[in-house]
Amino acid sequence: MITVYLNNKIHQMESCQSLYDFLIQNAQLEQHFAIILNNKLIARRDFKTTFLQSNDCVDILVPMQGG
Repeated sequence: MITVYLNNKIHQMESCQSLYDFLIQNAQLEQHFAIILNNKLIARRDFKTTFLQSNDCVDILVPMQGG
């Protein structure tokens, strides 16, 4: 079992999977956002080739309007 933190919430996975698959599985693949993996910005083109490991921290940043 692999533990991954998504926006500080624990998620368990059977085995390592790509960041893309993880986001699809957790309904987090929106059109406009940034993904930070272990404090590093991951480009959208790298989602399918970036594989999650145990204790990785994934943060999803969604732009907000305001003033």
